[in-house]
Amino acid sequence: MSQTRKPPAKSEAGPARGMIVSVGTVIPTRDLRIVDLSLSGNRPDPFFLEKPHYQIGIEALLISLGEQMALPLRREADDAHYLPCQLLANCIRKGGVDGIRYPSALRPGGTKVVVFDLESLAVGGSKLVQIQSTSIRCQD
Repeated sequence: MSQTRKPPAKSEAGPARGMIVSVGTVIPTRDLRIVDLSLSGNRPDPFFLEKPHYQIGIEALLISLGEQMALPLRREADDAHYLPCQLLANCIRKGGVDGIRYPSALRPGGTKVVVFDLESLAVGGSKLVQIQSTSIRCQD
């Protein structure tokens, strides 16, 4: 019986077979405040909220922004496609937040984390690996 494993972060980069990539571990050097735009968060119970319409609306907006950040960009896309995500990230960073967690475009159910201040991370180790295989699935 085979064991199911989650692919490591190198699957996010989308490297081709035979490429050599650096894979590392980073460790926060302090507690980080991360805005979670992924779908994995707990849903608020509207019966226990002071302003349910407002809070549920904010949550829906944040989830929608996370979904937009997770959309894969085509190689031929121009830089303007990055602008909404950059504006969102700048607003969050200026609000004193350390990073953003959002859904992965390449691994359903996975997430990515962006940390704005690299000084708040320490490298826990790294190594070079060669990509042995990749897989592509097509939808009819």
